[in-house]
Amino acid sequence: MTQNKFRASFTVCNLWYQKKIDDAIKAYFKIDTFIPKEWIIGKEYHELWQKHIERTGKLPDELGGNQLKNAMCEEKIVIDGKEISEFSEFMEVVFVPDCVDMGDLVIQEFKTGVASSSGYARGWQGILYGYLMHVKGFPIKKVRIIHYNQYTKETEVSVVWITNKTNMMAKEWLITMASDMHAYLMENDLYSKFKELNDIELLDD
Repeated sequence: MTQNKFRASFTVCNLWYQKKIDDAIKAYFKIDTFIPKEWIIGKEYHELWQKHIERTGKLPDELGGNQLKNAMCEEKIVIDGKEISEFSEFMEVVFVPDCVDMGDLVIQEFKTGVASSSGYARGWQGILYGYLMHVKGFPIKKVRIIHYNQYTKETEVSVVWITNKTNMMAKEWLITMASDMHAYLMENDLYSKFKELNDIELLDD
């Protein structure tokens, strides 16, 4: 019997954490996934900002205009579970940081809409991405969450500091969410049920 490899992403694990089981399963297998207008608008801004950063080496003016050192934008990173723990060989993790300043070891995460950056900073994405970059050998110091409200044209920033404590918290959260959802998919034979969809690329963040 072939062992199913669970592909963990922040989006899927966070839906599971919020106990949105049906939404997590739909996101995992990309079933009937509704894409809100706000998400489409945010994606358009992300694409414009990525092009600006790659062309100038700086953040766009509406995001502060900071000079970046060796910026890496929207690059998908895949981590085998064995790199995380001997207890997480059942999974692999895929994540896509908006921008990583490889010189200063700072992750820049961009948000649009009306929700404040502090709300995002209190969530799991920042410390998870910081931890995963540590796993890949890059000792990230902090995550800057830059929120641009396209309606009011205002920008605000929150900072998440990455420490040994946050790395341990993120690791435990990731393994717990991924193992719980993986067990649920196995117990309910959902890998087999959606076998024809299981090899497609899953939702990235």
